[in-house]
Amino acid sequence: MEFLYIGLAVLAVLLVAYFIVIYLLFKKSFGRNKGNKVVAADFGPFLNDVKEGERDLISQNAEVLEIKSFDGLTLRALWLKCDNAKRTVLCVHGYQSRGTRDFGCVWRYYSSIGCNLLIIDHRACGKSEGEYITFGVKERFDVAAWAKKAAETAPDLPIFLDGISLGGATVLLASELPMPENVVGIVADCGFTSPWDICKHVVNHYMKIPAFPSLNIANLYCRAFAGFSLKETSAQRALEKNKYPIFFLHGGKDDFVPTEMSRINFEAARSEKELHIVEEATHGLSYLYEPERCQKALNDFFLRYDNRFSR
Repeated sequence: MEFLYIGLAVLAVLLVAYFIVIYLLFKKSFGRNKGNKVVAADFGPFLNDVKEGERDLISQNAEVLEIKSFDGLTLRALWLKCDNAKRTVLCVHGYQSRGTRDFGCVWRYYSSIGCNLLIIDHRACGKSEGEYITFGVKERFDVAAWAKKAAETAPDLPIFLDGISLGGATVLLASELPMPENVVGIVADCGFTSPWDICKHVVNHYMKIPAFPSLNIANLYCRAFAGFSLKETSAQRALEKNKYPIFFLHGGKDDFVPTEMSRINFEAARSEKELHIVEEATHGLSYLYEPERCQKALNDFFLRYDNRFSR
């Protein structure tokens, strides 16, 4: 009997330790990236380009805009006005990143083809308030609110929602929500299929631990501390209601958000759509691997759908 008690005590300690480890992983994965550093592994050979692009963008002294989220957070963005603008592009960055970092290498091209840029920081990222990233669950409502702000700021211009990685998934998730009539199209670069799917992939392939029960426990923490569930939305579900044309872009060697996820999203979309795979590109780097191809395809997409809104 004594050995039974000892065994149960050891089991209890191990279970408590397991729950603590999952909690620490939850805080690291879903919490604000307070250091917010550019890591060399994130961008490989393009690290210097990304750093220089961000410095260049920050040096433009763009106007800072603010909105309040539906749950009371102050969210911030840069408004970079273009002379003789033809459209506004709402730029939505990736996981634990910031707008100036993820769009530092593309902003000059966008400006050169007549785009106003509204470069946002997600909740719990950059200059915006918040403690937890919600993998698009709450961010989708923030994007809809920013689209309204963009429409108020440049009421006579069409709006394109442009997201990368988490941002790419978020603009797809937001596509089913009420939007200003100015919104005419979506650019989704390496977006995932659902919050649950991407977290399961990361747990299995990067952390090398079984998704069950680790992810289920993490989802309990999501509910308890951040007020959301990883299972409450998906891109496929949103795309059943989406009416906007979509430009899908993905790197063929992306193993963080598998390329197959964009193919699944593409098949789910019932609107006008196009899919571009840059075969040699890793995660989030399609534009940097083949800038001329991406520039032409993006410009063609903008020109094709600009006239869906006019005043």
